[in-house]
Amino acid sequence: MKHFFVVAREDKKEILEFVQKLTDYIEKKGGTCSYGINPDDALEAELDVPEDTQGILVAGGDVIICSNDGYFHIPLNNSPA
Repeated sequence: MKHFFVVAREDKKEILEFVQKLTDYIEKKGGTCSYGINPDDALEAELDVPEDTQGILVAGGDVIICSNDGYFHIPLNNSPA
């Protein structure tokens, strides 16, 4: 994958700084990366995702891995299931 879109779940300074570092890294490796901010951390939001996007990353909030064929919820707690 080379074309990414990042959904920033919050507009906090540390989240936006992370998104900028992630964008810089992806572009340094030859990819493209744009982002949108989910207003008020809504469960549903309309974001302008570029048509050539191959992967969507979420910064802040719950972790969700998305691809063009589905999505997977991955918990990030350290306690056993």
